[in-house]
Amino acid sequence: IPNPTSPSSKEPTPTLAPVGVDVQISVKVKVAGIGRDGNLTPKRLTRRVQAVIYGVEKEPITTGTAFLAYDNQDYFTGVIRLGKLAQGAYLVKIVSDNSLQTLAKPEFQTLLIDRVNEIPAVTLYQGDLNRDNVLNIDDFNAALPCFQDKRCETPDLIDFNDDSVADVKDYNLLLRTFTQQPGN
Repeated sequence: IPNPTSPSSKEPTPTLAPVGVDVQISVKVKVAGIGRDGNLTPKRLTRRVQAVIYGVEKEPITTGTAFLAYDNQDYFTGVIRLGKLAQGAYLVKIVSDNSLQTLAKPEFQTLLIDRVNEIPAVTLYQGDLNRDNVLNIDDFNAALPCFQDKRCETPDLIDFNDDSVADVKDYNLLLRTFTQQPGN
């Protein structure tokens, strides 16, 4: 019968593992149709933007979401927290509501844990109304009633230049987005 006071029966003392610091990225997002190439005074001065982080095997590892602020010129900027992540090379894709996902280039970004990592600016193209990261006839058909018959249940979804009016400018932005490649 072991003696409860003997040294051999003591439980080991746990050692604490080092706690990693959240990885943060600074992003600069151009939304097509807002800024110098369209509406300089958008109604919404913040945008919900998500960063999706992929490993070298091109599998998603983590995501982070933040509200970015309009800089009154061309970009929505801000910092997105990604949580605990080992430093290294990752693919960084940026997406916002109803936009195609866009890969930050160059392809791999080195993310470090001891600083806010600056990601190259990306341009988001809107029009992915069913959020499948492909712009196709389904998205066009969802938007068409708003432009043709003005019978639109959610005109704010197709007000791509954010001027509070669903009009020919938004239609032209949708057509321009069709010329872009599918989301990355």
